[in-house]
Amino acid sequence: MSLPSERQKRLITSRYRHEVSKLQSYRPASTITLEKAMASARPGVPLADGSFHEFDPWQLREMAGEIPRILWPLVNLPVTLTYERDSSGRAFFHVAGDIWQKRAVGLLLSGELTSEGRSELTVEEARLLLSKYRSLFFVSLRL
Repeated sequence: MSLPSERQKRLITSRYRHEVSKLQSYRPASTITLEKAMASARPGVPLADGSFHEFDPWQLREMAGEIPRILWPLVNLPVTLTYERDSSGRAFFHVAGDIWQKRAVGLLLSGELTSEGRSELTVEEARLLLSKYRSLFFVSLRL
């Protein structure tokens, strides 16, 4: 089996960069606090490609019911989870954002507010959150 030529490497690299940029265009361009989302007639955020991602009102109300109102101005939506694999092949999700996103995730999973929150989730924990709050979470890949 022969090694790829320089031309083939350039084509593969070019294709890879194109696909990554397409994926990134669907990322949120900004976030909104839970407080502002709850007060909005059309809660959601703009995406990098210029389109608008609207939050599901039912999911938003469910999340707001789990998070004390005093914390609403501190929690930004959507919450981004980054899928990763470590060197041993173990899959997990990293909670992106500041400490308040991590605290909100911890609160949604355990019902308790902790100072550290949750910065790392198992696949099952992420699946639980995504099944209940699908429009309020974004998933990205660590490439």
